[in-house]
Amino acid sequence: MKKLLVSILMISLMIVGCGKKTSGPKYEEGSKEYHFFELLSEQVPSMAPDTTVELITTNDFVVVNHDVMPLIFQAMKGDTASFVSVNTEQIVSYINRVVSGHGNQQLLLAEADKHNVKVSKEEVEEELEKIFTRYGGEEKFTEMVELQDMTIENVKEDLEDNLLVNKYFKDEIFSKIKVDEAKVKERYELGKNNYDNEVATVRHILFLTNNKSDEEKVEVKALAEEVLAKAKDGEDFEKLVEKYTEDPGSKENGGLYEDFSKGRMVKPFEDVAFNAEIGSISDLVVTQYGYHIIKVIDRKDSLTFEDVKEEIKEQLKKVQERSVAPVAIDSLKELYEYKELLNQ
Repeated sequence: MKKLLVSILMISLMIVGCGKKTSGPKYEEGSKEYHFFELLSEQVPSMAPDTTVELITTNDFVVVNHDVMPLIFQAMKGDTASFVSVNTEQIVSYINRVVSGHGNQQLLLAEADKHNVKVSKEEVEEELEKIFTRYGGEEKFTEMVELQDMTIENVKEDLEDNLLVNKYFKDEIFSKIKVDEAKVKERYELGKNNYDNEVATVRHILFLTNNKSDEEKVEVKALAEEVLAKAKDGEDFEKLVEKYTEDPGSKENGGLYEDFSKGRMVKPFEDVAFNAEIGSISDLVVTQYGYHIIKVIDRKDSLTFEDVKEEIKEQLKKVQERSVAPVAIDSLKELYEYKELLNQ
């Protein structure tokens, strides 16, 4: 499995939905949130809990201090010590970044709504399942979320917002990017030495053990051995992947990792991929991620241009996406007459 396969997902903070607003929810006097912002407002007056201050204006929506207060409270974990001993300038700078980030998000959500971009409940649930997998199951993830005074419903709302923004970029912005075939060929020639190494293609099934107790690991191993027996008895490997794997990076394509060179995977995984007989199914392979069942599909001495053309094209497209995104946001800010009335 790729060393960066199981990436750490930063839990998004609760985001108030977009739309025309004059005020967000205010905190009750005497609450811990009220006390937190009462102290914070001594350094940053716009964070006073009993006032409503416009921080961002547009011709479609307004962001006020109470819209971003939940973000700030959760980010600082409601701990007044997190700012009492910190330079006021640093606190103001941090709050301004939160406000600006929230404003950009609301801007993109407003535009996604105008383009009728939709995300289904199924898509949100599917993404949530991937998160559960990365964090050792629903129960453990829920516990972690609750420690931050959030709920799974908050996470679902954030996921929906993030998916909407991603889909907007993909459908309305990135879909217009064209990659010059000559540049793809040029990139291949420049890095040709990187493609002259042996590569392997495998399918695998992953049973995660990270973040699991010793007792749970015993249960995971028992299930892995049961599935291994099915695979070696000739059951359809891709169907077994679909049913059992916990690797979000390859589940949707039958557990496939294609044409990877040495050094790209963790060593126990790599050893099987480059040494086992083509067509064979491994015994259980143990890595820091868990137990793997690996089916070796193919190996090649090197990769041709046709082998890697689409991969290079995607790499070049990603580079263009990174440069196009900020330009798209700036254009939207002009269209929406977006103004940040930030703290000084």
